[in-house]
Amino acid sequence: MTNEPPPEKPVERNPVTYQKHRHEVRWQITIPLAVGAVLILIPAILVLVAGITGVTQLTKLAQVSLIWLIIIGMIISLLVMIATVVMIYTTSAILRNTSPIARQIQDTFLLIGSYVNHYADIAVEPFLRYHSFTASLGVLGRRFRKDKSSK
Repeated sequence: MTNEPPPEKPVERNPVTYQKHRHEVRWQITIPLAVGAVLILIPAILVLVAGITGVTQLTKLAQVSLIWLIIIGMIISLLVMIATVVMIYTTSAILRNTSPIARQIQDTFLLIGSYVNHYADIAVEPFLRYHSFTASLGVLGRRFRKDKSSK
């Protein structure tokens, strides 16, 4: 005899959420996949039928398909070109309108920066004088001791 516990009963699915899941799978996966497959299979069947009927018909279908591909590419290129022109125009308009304001703001911040630097130098100057004075005294003391010890 083994000491293994008895197998657990599988957890029952919630019928409401399971039904909702099945519905979502049908509408979000199965139907779009089927529609896509049909849209791919119809032209393939048409090409196959055209190939059976004759090479000239196949050539005509190939030329028509090429025309449609070129038209789609031209439409996409036109949309990209229009978007690019709109972005260039809006960017230039924004720069034209904000340039004087941006210059004034930049000049104001440069002026504020120069005031901050000036008053920071004034605030630090006493400490610098004190430290330079004590450093000078230290050098003078070392020289004095060095001159005294060398005699």
